[in-house]
Amino acid sequence: MDRNLSLDLRQDLKSLWHEIGIPATFSIYDVGDCALVLRRVLKEQHMDPNESRKLMVRIQQFKSQLEDEDSFCENLSEGRAEADMFREVYESYTTLMRAANALDFDDLTRETVRLLTQCPDVLSELGRQFRYICVDEYQDTSRIEAELLRLLSSYHGNLCVVGDVRQSIFRWRKQRLPPAAGFRQDLPEARRHVLSTNYRSAKRIVESSEDVIKAGAASYACTAARATEGAVCFLESDSDQEEALRISVMVKELVEAGFVAYSDIAILTRIRAVTNQLQEVFQDLGIPYAGQALQIGLNLPRFGRACISAADIEPRRRGCHAVARKKR
Repeated sequence: MDRNLSLDLRQDLKSLWHEIGIPATFSIYDVGDCALVLRRVLKEQHMDPNESRKLMVRIQQFKSQLEDEDSFCENLSEGRAEADMFREVYESYTTLMRAANALDFDDLTRETVRLLTQCPDVLSELGRQFRYICVDEYQDTSRIEAELLRLLSSYHGNLCVVGDVRQSIFRWRKQRLPPAAGFRQDLPEARRHVLSTNYRSAKRIVESSEDVIKAGAASYACTAARATEGAVCFLESDSDQEEALRISVMVKELVEAGFVAYSDIAILTRIRAVTNQLQEVFQDLGIPYAGQALQIGLNLPRFGRACISAADIEPRRRGCHAVARKKR
């Protein structure tokens, strides 16, 4: 999306939200601000402050759905007591947020959907601005986000989404199926194009990924355009410290044996704590490294939980892909 259009849309929404009772002077609370509000609620209601994280996740889950509060509470697996506690906490949380004239990040999407649903003239005006809409990683779209896309694309009817429902974060978290699973049912006129060739990863990586994600999910053939030697192996460790040391030793062995240069090795991690452990060991062993975290919230530096191990490959054999993980 063009940056100017994005800024214009933000200003348009801010000026239009008064249609649904939201003053234009509202503040946006970040995660830390919302946590403080929730802790205040728990303190005032004499509840366990250790419940704050779980309740914040519940609030986020509720706001990402299209259900009303009653339907959401009925689907809580913990039972009636948990549902009653959520109702009480959510009501107080919402009251404090309104008193502070504040919205959280989830409100920005939820209130926009409410605006477009209740004000057809606003929907028509905004819908005209988006002649074509394309969404990547659609499998990670929540139901409220999918509804926003449906509304904005309803004027021109040009919506293109790209994604793989097998890789959805909702599936890994064992939550409800994402909107991507029912995209063709929601939009029966949509055409489906299967992108079955992977041009980025080596054949071994593609085959191993398929083995992991295809279990229990609708499967289709995915082939790799690149054919390389090597095998995928797993390294299990008892702790992050042991894992970092073993990875570092293996990296050093690979380079000293002449198989690869340091610049040929990439290590990926999902959490910063593992990255910190690796940095410390790399510095102790004199291993040069370069790492940079993406600004979108996921840490994908040049070091982390995937490595190449000299101990797991035959002499002069290159391209072994190893995945390190802690023992369970």
